[in-house]
Amino acid sequence: MKTLLFMLIGMVLTASTFGQVTEKEQRGEFANVIPTATTNSAAKGYPSLDPSLLEAFLDGTIRTSMEDNHLPGLTISVVQNGRLILAKGYGLARTDPPQAVVADQTLFRIASISKTITFSAVMQLVEQGLLDLDADIENILDDVRIEDRFGPITMVDLMTHSAGFEDAFLGFFFADSLETDHTLTDYLNDYAPHRVRPPGEQIVYSNFGVSMAGKVVESVSGENFADYTDTHIFQPLGMTRSSFREYPRQTVDGYLDPELEKDRAIGYRWAGGGFIPYDKFFQHRGMYPAGSVSSTATDMAIFMLAHLNGGAIDGKRILAADTVDQMHTRLRSNADGIQGNAHGFWNGQIRGYRTIEHGGSILGFLSTMVLVPELGLGIFASTNGDSGRKSVTSIPRRLIEKFYPPYATPLQPDTDFSEQRDVYAGSYMGNRRGYEIVDKLAMLGGEVTVSVNNEGYLITSSSRGSQRWLPLGDQVFENVDNGSRIAFEVDQSDTATRMYSSYGENVLDRVSLPHSSQFFYIASGSTVVLAIGSLFGFWLRRRQHLTQTVGERLAAIGIGITSLTWLLFFVAFYTLMSGAYAVNAEIVVRYPTPLGWATHLSATAAAIMAVVCTFGLIPVWRDGSWPVWRRIRHSIVVLAGLVLVWVLNDWNVLGFRYLGA
Repeated sequence: MKTLLFMLIGMVLTASTFGQVTEKEQRGEFANVIPTATTNSAAKGYPSLDPSLLEAFLDGTIRTSMEDNHLPGLTISVVQNGRLILAKGYGLARTDPPQAVVADQTLFRIASISKTITFSAVMQLVEQGLLDLDADIENILDDVRIEDRFGPITMVDLMTHSAGFEDAFLGFFFADSLETDHTLTDYLNDYAPHRVRPPGEQIVYSNFGVSMAGKVVESVSGENFADYTDTHIFQPLGMTRSSFREYPRQTVDGYLDPELEKDRAIGYRWAGGGFIPYDKFFQHRGMYPAGSVSSTATDMAIFMLAHLNGGAIDGKRILAADTVDQMHTRLRSNADGIQGNAHGFWNGQIRGYRTIEHGGSILGFLSTMVLVPELGLGIFASTNGDSGRKSVTSIPRRLIEKFYPPYATPLQPDTDFSEQRDVYAGSYMGNRRGYEIVDKLAMLGGEVTVSVNNEGYLITSSSRGSQRWLPLGDQVFENVDNGSRIAFEVDQSDTATRMYSSYGENVLDRVSLPHSSQFFYIASGSTVVLAIGSLFGFWLRRRQHLTQTVGERLAAIGIGITSLTWLLFFVAFYTLMSGAYAVNAEIVVRYPTPLGWATHLSATAAAIMAVVCTFGLIPVWRDGSWPVWRRIRHSIVVLAGLVLVWVLNDWNVLGFRYLGA
């Protein structure tokens, strides 16, 4: 009854704050908060949006989306032609006690949008002649060890996520205390993922690479990274409610000002009919450059205006106009015909309009920032509910579709394309994964399935849903909903072997069945069933006086012990994986946990015994005391175990060499 009462109170409070605005917002006094800039998009025939029409449209769109997706709060700002058009907060920043979202007051975690600020800092140093984008960064980072593989890494490699690092997160992605907080230098030295491909070969998203870029800022400037961004970006622009600093659940010098912390939204997940907070972890200092900024909608409006206005706003300049143009120009792409990376931003397009953008996701927060230079338009939105990905990312597209004509003719499906389904159909695994560490397990169930339907659409399906694409030619496809593009690499046998995307997974390789998640589940499920059957048979025969040789008896005992060990592994492994993405999953702070050790130890022990059991097949078939059906069944159990050993090794579960970089 008490739970129901709290739910009802929460629903009333949430409903009452949907669309809530401050008196300041109603009077339009953000003009005093956001200085104006000058752009020439209006001269191109694109007048500024009408604030009242825009607000009415967003109110309906956002309220419906929040209700449908169980989002506690959302904040948004829209700028155009050098001024703020709208900034507004919806719903709750915190549920207990209820705290409304206020656009110029409530700080949201913008996550990876932070990278655009980090690379703006990098380009400041380039302007000053202190940094060469093509120089070997090892000559700059005297106190950072860089793995000696594949040659030098440059800042261009880091800015475009093409330095060649594998992806890692287990054990160090977040901190839960000052003791588990890592400095930028310690993080880069102690938790460096392996380099698995030459620099510049593939764009594959890398948080580690951006943290390394932040360390370059520190080394070249001689200032602490968070201090540098305060002094050279936030303060000059007047972004007084923005910071890279975290708050470790206590007031400590060098961390976030508690006056800002009290206004920072908390991230939530919706479960069991209520909001569960992500309030245990914070990003350690080593991850600051990659995604720790907390900011308000109005502060992000200032940042967007500066980038849309050639690096300056109200006479305050952080970058030269030529530098901003350079930052907005595509630097690298994985394939011709698809969008790429522009000095830390991502290129995109909406209904034919070119976009400069970045998204972010962390601890219940989902954010997007889209700049449309042709329209002089900038859109920032963030929600503190982890089920709001589509709610946030679709806002820029919906807004442009509502108020502007398409800049390009929409594509139409061609049913003849369905005849090419055999070229593309299959499963593809993203290259943003662990290769030489246990983090590869994060890809379990993460493949993207590609198919072609009879209407002429190419369909990509994953755990995040399905998307439709239409061919542009030369193996390039365009998303019919958001305008993003993908491309395929096709071999001489007319079979696609690799898929390139402009943003997200970036590069995905076709994966054969033995290396797929499906095969992992098949092999592990089969071994579970056979292990249970073996133990049941062992129990049934416990009092029988069987005629068998010593070798056959040892083989039976060996398979029984191995089966028991396999079951212990499965219990530990699936308990570990079921809690891996829980709200307070300890594995993102420290790994191996005790459960992690139990998983790897039991897997390794079972694998060793499975190999030893192969020698037991000799007396089983040589001595011949057992019935043929029992010998066959015993052999199947042994062979299934060997297959699982191969699978677990393929997924970096066996042994201890995978437990760290």
